Amino acid sequence: MTDEEFAALREEMDEQREDVYEALAEDFGGSPEDYRVRDRSSTEKTDSDADAPADD
Repeated sequence: MTDEEFAALREEMDEQREDVYEALAEDFGGSPEDYRVRDRSSTEKTDSDADAPADD
């Protein structure tokens, strides 16, 4: 994959992500911004994080 192809793919994914945020807001209320993933500190782990590989 070339750098240009990777950049194009990343742009398409960003656009799709925005569409998902808008659809979630439309279906469940709120604004698209409400559905963005927020940066979690390492102290804020969920049950699903227990199965994730360690960050080494």
